[in-house]
Amino acid sequence: EKIGGYSIGQFKADTLLLSQTSLRSLEIDEALNLSSKIFPVGLDLVGTSFSAPFKARGAIVGPFSDHSAATFLSADFSQSQFLDQAYFTMSTFEEDVTFANAVFKGPATFGATRFLGQTSFKGAHFESSTGFCGSLFEETPDFSNAVFESDTTFEDSVFSASATFENASFPGTVYVGRIPNNVRQAILDANHP
Repeated sequence: EKIGGYSIGQFKADTLLLSQTSLRSLEIDEALNLSSKIFPVGLDLVGTSFSAPFKARGAIVGPFSDHSAATFLSADFSQSQFLDQAYFTMSTFEEDVTFANAVFKGPATFGATRFLGQTSFKGAHFESSTGFCGSLFEETPDFSNAVFESDTTFEDSVFSASATFENASFPGTVYVGRIPNNVRQAILDANHP
């Protein structure tokens, strides 16, 4: 049967939409464990609200992923790999969140993100640009042993306490802008090869 007016571009768009895992704008009130799952096309969590723990430990997340404006009760993204962009813009982590040993191969954006509990980026590897512009950290975030390969910005971030950057490395350029002096000093004291 012939489908009139259906272009190859529309076919490609439909294929993408059908193969991408999307929980966009849903309210999820049960624990969700996506640990070790592979999302070759991406994972869409835009505007999703998780009122129970979310786990994606060791997940591999493909290129068309967006987690912006999502709300997480608690989240575990440790050891995950983000193969392209990782957008968490304007998301909220109400309790603890970990990105320990996560790998961000593309740009990672945490602009205006609210981290209200314990936050760990310990051992995370950022291979591309990284932005925490305007983020809020209620507890002391842990960036120990994290590697920031490219441009990184913490401009206008709010740190209610301090931040840990022990053995962190900034081979790329880091922009600190208007942040508390103790956090600025911790970043400056980190490794800048």
